[in-house]
Amino acid sequence: AVSTKIRSFSSRERPLENPCRPLIMGSTGFLLPEETQTHQNQPVSNGLNKSPVCHNLGTSRDSILDKHFPIASGLAAEYRRVLTHQNAEAAESRLKEIDLSLTCGDLNLTSDMKEVKKYAEDLAYKVKIYSLQNSPDIAYKLALTLIRSHKFICKDISDQYLILNKARTPKWWFTNLKHYRIRAIEEIARDVGAVNKKKSLYCSEFSNRERIYQDSVNENYLKNTKLKNSSGQELNLAEIASKTVSNPRIRKAELMVRLKGFEEVAEILGDSALFITVTTPSRMHAFNSSGHKNPKYDGTPPKDANKYLCNQWAKVRAEFGKRRIQPYGFRVSEPHHDATPHHHYLLFMKPSEKEFVTSVLQKYAFQDSPNEKGAKEHRFKVEVIDKAKGGATSYIAKYISKSTNGEGLEKDQYKQDSKTSAQSIRTWSGIWRIRQFEQIGGPSVTVWRELRKMDESLGLIVGPALSAADSSNWAAFVLAMGGPTVKRKDLEIYPSYEFLDSVDTETGEILKTRHNCYGEPTRPPVSGIYLKKFNITIPTKNMRWHRTKKLVALEPLERSSSLKGEGCSSGSSVYSSKAKQIFNEFKHGLLHSRNRISEALASPRALAEDIGSSLQCAIRGADAHADLGLV
Repeated sequence: AVSTKIRSFSSRERPLENPCRPLIMGSTGFLLPEETQTHQNQPVSNGLNKSPVCHNLGTSRDSILDKHFPIASGLAAEYRRVLTHQNAEAAESRLKEIDLSLTCGDLNLTSDMKEVKKYAEDLAYKVKIYSLQNSPDIAYKLALTLIRSHKFICKDISDQYLILNKARTPKWWFTNLKHYRIRAIEEIARDVGAVNKKKSLYCSEFSNRERIYQDSVNENYLKNTKLKNSSGQELNLAEIASKTVSNPRIRKAELMVRLKGFEEVAEILGDSALFITVTTPSRMHAFNSSGHKNPKYDGTPPKDANKYLCNQWAKVRAEFGKRRIQPYGFRVSEPHHDATPHHHYLLFMKPSEKEFVTSVLQKYAFQDSPNEKGAKEHRFKVEVIDKAKGGATSYIAKYISKSTNGEGLEKDQYKQDSKTSAQSIRTWSGIWRIRQFEQIGGPSVTVWRELRKMDESLGLIVGPALSAADSSNWAAFVLAMGGPTVKRKDLEIYPSYEFLDSVDTETGEILKTRHNCYGEPTRPPVSGIYLKKFNITIPTKNMRWHRTKKLVALEPLERSSSLKGEGCSSGSSVYSSKAKQIFNEFKHGLLHSRNRISEALASPRALAEDIGSSLQCAIRGADAHADLGLV
């Protein structure tokens, strides 16, 4: 008989001894059913000698577990589960299926970030060689095939030069690989039972550790990076970031101010409030509330489950629109213990509209599988705000705190530390790209934030909205902007979107922001506020910041108060010309002679090292052509 012992291990750290050694079972008998376990140090036969699945050391089972060591404990548990309920062949097949899901091209997705970065550089290098050795048409087809073989989806494949410019950039590959990697690992972790109340809440331990590590790397980078402006002022990036809504503490404070402001507006207008919770059908939950695997689970990932809830809300809004009902308030997206999302709504409306609002939300909450067991108890919950128990804000405050920094709470509903849970929920939101908070109705928060940057002396022009924003009075700001149900077309103040050009005072170089490094048009950023009454724009971003250059702002030549950034259609001739220019400068700037071509083909990797600097020259050359009106 062949020993099937596999070493018991933790997913938290890899032992220092030989990492390539096959796994051997420890005292817990991690992979075997309970009935086959005997003495702690005694090899045990499983009677698989004649099976096509041979459990010799170094078999595919052991190699797969060792290959994906960071999440091997979860894979081992899944192997044991299938082995117990079915047989060894099925267990081995399940591991191979998981191994295939954790492979992207030739990359093992459980590799560390250094290996991912190296693989991204190799892919970019391969596309550079395609570009050097072939015509743009052929190079484009080869690059697109390479992209699709890695399961990536390009939004716009009509412009071959744009695809080539992206595919020969290591940063583009690394960004896509990084997002695909963490999503694939999290899906597997969730499927094998590593994300639930018995294992790890909201997200896997692997993803949580990765996020904590990345946060520390980002914090270190911010602390060691300084920017300077045209006045010679220098600021640390960490200091800047700590004063924005990217700081969980400030994000929470702003949300609470806006929530309290809506509550005060509702009291002034005599509106009523409802607190509603809507969750997904049972088929979208990987695990039951008890922590056991849900037999009805159909494999829906949290991203798709959240999309389902958003689509149902869109139907609800359509019903409200037909009756001209405009509730206002907030929506909070929060995960269950198994990462399946649910939505909390704090809505304010006229007292006469409460019954209709409740019935419509209930109708669409039960549109899918309305008669399944437990649907009436768990799918839809509504609470009428009782002021004796606290204001409307108090009903949703704990969910805001739990999803930001956890301050003000000792334990969450699963008796876990609130700050630890908040970290896991932020990780969950980042992995699945789920928007945690959304304002319903009310004026633009962008205008609110831009007004808070302005001097009080402009209050005579801007009006009471400026003083309300400056004093953090959201209720006064809402009323000054026209009320909580004002239509966007009736607003007197809009955010202004402009291209922020600048000039380097040392070299005289004009820095434009019309396109990114791939030749793709960029959307104009927020630059100030537009006053409809006076038809004027008041800028709020008068400084230009850079790490090494001393920049001075230029008067914008292109203005737009449109939220969609007019003039940025991807089908424009400027868009195509820019991408093509960057590609041609890249290729023909390097290969301007037969000798250079021969050198490239003989030693392409050495030549590829020059490409980064050449690309920057190409971008500057394209900008110079744009200044002359050639594009």
